[in-house]
Amino acid sequence: MATPFSGIDRGGAGGVAVLAGPVNPIDPAAPSKTCLKSSALKSPILIFLFFHKAIRSELDGLHSAAIAFATTGGDIKPLLERYQFFRSIYKHHCNAEDE
Repeated sequence: MATPFSGIDRGGAGGVAVLAGPVNPIDPAAPSKTCLKSSALKSPILIFLFFHKAIRSELDGLHSAAIAFATTGGDIKPLLERYQFFRSIYKHHCNAEDE
């Protein structure tokens, strides 16, 4: 199975990711509960749940940053670097799931 965005080179070409539904906001400032930390040790599948929530949270933040850039302008380099980092994490994650 091909990796999403695999045909995109770094020579200035871009890509578009579309989110099919709304993402529930995750408050990173909210204190995490210790029961969640200890439960991840008891049930390793929760690590995958937390990772997927982190991906959704980063995608939501990236979307907000893109909207802010589109409305106010400014330097695109920080947004592009954030996108490339997210793309790299997503690519590795997809490859790991395929295996």
